[in-house]
Amino acid sequence: MSNSTIYLDNIVNNLPHFIFWKDKHSNFAGCNQIFAEAAGFSSPTELIGKSDYDMPWQENAAEYIQTDKTILNSSIAQNSYEEEQSQQDGSIAIMLVSKLPIFYLQKKSIGVLGIYMDITERKNMEKTLIVAKEKAEAANKAKEIFLQNMRHDLRTLFSGILTLSEWMTEQETNSDKKEHLECITQSARVLLSYINDMLEHAQTGIKPLDIINTSFDFRQIIKETLEMIRPEALKKELRLTLNYPDKLPRMIYSSATSLKRIMLNLLGNAIKFTLAG
Repeated sequence: MSNSTIYLDNIVNNLPHFIFWKDKHSNFAGCNQIFAEAAGFSSPTELIGKSDYDMPWQENAAEYIQTDKTILNSSIAQNSYEEEQSQQDGSIAIMLVSKLPIFYLQKKSIGVLGIYMDITERKNMEKTLIVAKEKAEAANKAKEIFLQNMRHDLRTLFSGILTLSEWMTEQETNSDKKEHLECITQSARVLLSYINDMLEHAQTGIKPLDIINTSFDFRQIIKETLEMIRPEALKKELRLTLNYPDKLPRMIYSSATSLKRIMLNLLGNAIKFTLAG
């Protein structure tokens, strides 16, 4: 055996792909080592003269041989097509196959060269990804339906509460009761605003921390916040008053919603940890 033949054999046997070649009768004329082992043989020489009917994939032999004949007759290669192949352990592997004609003096096809790789793991991963994608799409659809229902139901309920509280406030003549009703009305307005924000964030994917700045009366925002938290202070018999220095500006440019949340948190903690005063 010449050095060039040994060199070529080493290359073929160390390639990570299954390689074989057949004569014009679709009998194996040679292969590399991993192909021989996949077919259940210890060395490539044991396959010489055998056909696909002698292999673990014999149930597909007629199909494979017909492909060989098509390539031999047309002298046209068939590249990168998928093929199911029975294995020695009874499992089915999916192969990415390329077959091309072997020419004699570049004129007549005298055999077929086949190269394939096992893509079973990749195909299984693709199936897993497809299932995961379908589940994600179903979850997003369920989320969309839920948000649509919540948008309608919650807004309807709180709009009803707000409308009723506004009407009761207008009708009430007792100053103490009117003050309490105004607190309920203001709380309903803020809560409805929060609900609208949350539903909008969930629907559009905008982060809840996105801030919208506007010009507003800061003293009025503080007053509204105090009215919302006042019932908690009354429960503990705490005094809650507003002293707004004249030197402070009335109109500011900021996020009214964010400031209300901050003040509610601070006032809530102040009331929680104040025993008297």
